[in-house]
Amino acid sequence: MRAALLALLLGSACLGGCSDLIRDKIYLAPDTPVTIGNFTRSAPQEVRVALPGTGSLQGFYWPGERTDPDIVVFFHGRRASQGVGAKYAEYLSGHGDSVLVASYPGFAGNPGRPSETSMRATAHAFATEARRLKGPQARLWFVGHSLGAAVAIEAAADEGAAGVVALSPFTRLSAAAPWATRAFVVDRWDNLAAVRRLRVPLLLIHGREDTIVPAEQSAALLDAAAGPAVLVEMADRAHKPQMHELGPFITEGIAAMGSGAFAGWPQTTTPGWTVRRHDP
Repeated sequence: MRAALLALLLGSACLGGCSDLIRDKIYLAPDTPVTIGNFTRSAPQEVRVALPGTGSLQGFYWPGERTDPDIVVFFHGRRASQGVGAKYAEYLSGHGDSVLVASYPGFAGNPGRPSETSMRATAHAFATEARRLKGPQARLWFVGHSLGAAVAIEAAADEGAAGVVALSPFTRLSAAAPWATRAFVVDRWDNLAAVRRLRVPLLLIHGREDTIVPAEQSAALLDAAAGPAVLVEMADRAHKPQMHELGPFITEGIAAMGSGAFAGWPQTTTPGWTVRRHDP
């Protein structure tokens, strides 16, 4: 009943146009600015990334080994913030790779408003910053959770990423948006179309108990992938990533992608995890 009432109210409001209203309901961007000490154990460097026409976006950075060209760019999900992104991404640091945490317009004190267009521009801005930080030999790896997985997948080809790790990704935004808003979704985030264009390695990770984005959506992305892809499904795991266990696993996956060993990876997994592969 509440969902039906919300849909009716949104429909009435949209008679005069309501793109921003719908986006607000879907993206649920928090307003509170990030105090990074509330999210991480080891303090990263704060970076400010210019988004033309919008202003300066907050990001966070853990430098890796000076001679290691690899840099992970992490994209957080809806309702989260760059602080939550840093909380997750911290588990990818300390292994040699540099780690850069991206943020979006309108999230947690950032100027602007979130949309597919502005978030694609954000991915470009942070990819440019990653190359500035690591130099011309930089090798970019995009990691994203939920909505952030869509940002990572969509941007990977355009930004020349070497590989993508998608945590709890959806097929299209309309398939994952709150039910009451689905008829009014204005941003597509069509991951099915994007993976058909993606030629670099793709690692999909999904919890079987995910009630927000069902694991079947990752399976559909695996089957549609144009490049080499691996899907890891985890029993007894839901939508929120348990990065204390996934961090080392993702780091190993990136190393396998980078070394050309992805076709045979992983050789062993945690009990309750299953692996499917797609070789084009």
